[in-house]
Amino acid sequence: MVSPRASRAAEGARPVSVLTRCVMRYWLPALALSGCELSAVNVAPPAPAVVVHAVLNAGAPEQVVLLESSLTGRLEIDDEVDFDPLDPIRTAGGAPITGADVRLLSASDSVGVPAVETRVGSRG
Repeated sequence: MVSPRASRAAEGARPVSVLTRCVMRYWLPALALSGCELSAVNVAPPAPAVVVHAVLNAGAPEQVVLLESSLTGRLEIDDEVDFDPLDPIRTAGGAPITGADVRLLSASDSVGVPAVETRVGSRG
């Protein structure tokens, strides 16, 4: 008489150990049930970083560079403010950076051309 394990091996099936059956029968359902409960974890927000928005066009007489502080959960974004294309960072809920020393450099330039800040008031 051929044992069930030998007949499964002869059919190409892989024999299942007692340990594997135990894990599949008892531990996997227990792990699945224990994974259903999530707890809230408070994580400190990272330090804000400078975010640069710029599209540079060498053929244009002026370049536009917008600087803002990254949103790291420290600001509450007001969804009720209408977006203003003349003040895109502030009206989109961002934190604009003003007074920064921004210089545009070419490949052969080490000093750069200093950018001039133009403040545009919001329409709202």
